[in-house]
Amino acid sequence: MGKPEGNLATRVDEWFRKQPDIFCFNVHGNQMQRRGIPDRVGTVGSIGFWIELKKPGGGPTPIQRGVHRKIARAGGNVRVCRSLSEVQEFIEELRSLALDRVGAFL
Repeated sequence: MGKPEGNLATRVDEWFRKQPDIFCFNVHGNQMQRRGIPDRVGTVGSIGFWIELKKPGGGPTPIQRGVHRKIARAGGNVRVCRSLSEVQEFIEELRSLALDRVGAFL
C-alpha cells in the first residue's frame, strides 16, 4: 500500500478502535488468500461491512470490482472510501440501517 493509503489506513484504524459498537479487522493479502478482498471487514449493529481504502483519485482494480459486485449481490455492504470522512459516512449509514432493523422488531 502506498504512503497516502497507508496514512488513511492508520487514521481509519485509529477511529475504528475508538468505536465501541464496531468490530473491524484488516485483511492482509498473501498468496494463500483470494485476491480482491477489501482492506477492512467488520460489523456494526449486526450489519457486516467491507471497505476498500484508496488514495484520493484512486479506484479499485478490475479484480477488486468483481469481488465487490459479488459481495453486493450476496447482500453485503461494500464501499470504496478515499478519506476518513467517507468511512465515517458509510458507518453512519449502516448504524441507521441497524436502528431501522431494531425498530421493526419493537
